[in-house]
Amino acid sequence: MTPKKVALLIAGVWLYASVESLGCIVLSTSLVLCGNRINKIYCDNFPVVKLACSDTTVNNAYGVLVTILAVAVPLISILISYTKILRS
Repeated sequence: MTPKKVALLIAGVWLYASVESLGCIVLSTSLVLCGNRINKIYCDNFPVVKLACSDTTVNNAYGVLVTILAVAVPLISILISYTKILRS
C-alpha cells in the first residue's frame, strides 16, 4: 500500500460518510412531524421518519439504498481482495 492509496481510501471513507449523513439530514429536515417523542435512546433517521405525517417514500428509498451500499461495497471489496490473494 502506497501512501497515496491509503490517503485515497481514507478520503473515500470520509466522503461517503459525509454525503450519507448530509443526505439523511436534508431529507429529515423537510419532513412534517406529528409528534416529538422518540422511543429510543438515540435520535436516528428511522425514528424521525416514523414520526412524520408527510410522505416518507424518498426517505425510505434513501435508507434502503444507503444500507445496501454500506453492505455491498465492503463485501465486494473483501471478495475482490481475497480473490487476488488466492490467485497469487
